[in-house]
Amino acid sequence: MECLRKLGRMTAGVELVASWRIKGSMWLLVAPEPAPDVPYWPGRRGFAGLDAVAWPVAWAMLVTQLPTSTGVVGPLLAAIALVAGFGRVRRAVWQNHRYRFTTWRWGCIVAAMLLVGLVLKSMVV
Repeated sequence: MECLRKLGRMTAGVELVASWRIKGSMWLLVAPEPAPDVPYWPGRRGFAGLDAVAWPVAWAMLVTQLPTSTGVVGPLLAAIALVAGFGRVRRAVWQNHRYRFTTWRWGCIVAAMLLVGLVLKSMVV
């Protein structure tokens, strides 16, 4: 038990959830600390609601516009995207301090990939 207390002191910001022994090996479950609240600014709730609706609708439209027949899987994926959108809208509007913008997250990744592609293309030409 003493080593668990030492482990708890060493892992600042991480909570030890459970530990147990199975046939001589020890298993630890560790839960990360929740992300801090995001700062609020005027208009954030509206933009968050728009962001929360736009992504599931875009995924549903993408699935329904596939050139091949998806059978039952296509409408199922569209329905799952729209149901997930309800949870996103709830978090964006009523728990705005916990909502992270999907557009900003993936926009940064896409912009970085475009920048790398532009640099590679400029080196080839």
